[in-house]
Amino acid sequence: MPLQQSGIVLIRPNEILVRKHRVDRKVPIEITMREMKKLVDEGNVKYSGLSEDSAVGIRQAHAIHPEDPISAMRIEYSVWARDVHKEIIPTCR
Repeated sequence: MPLQQSGIVLIRPNEILVRKHRVDRKVPIEITMREMKKLVDEGNVKYSGLSEDSAVGIRQAHAIHPEDPISAMRIEYSVWARDVHKEIIPTCR
């Protein structure tokens, strides 16, 4: 599957981090993570990450390539959005 169809846009080769921004319900996380794993395995990027995903999505992403876990997670954390303590932070640990 081409990277654009998997939700990944690689602007430059040898980026340090490729991160999936937002959840696209039309593209299963397994497909996106397999493509991100290929980028890591091929040496195009060093790390993979997620953005605005759920605890379930994080666990599914990690199951695709547990030998190279998610290195970065971007999620709203503020005075108004403290619910990440319930599931997201424990899942990331």
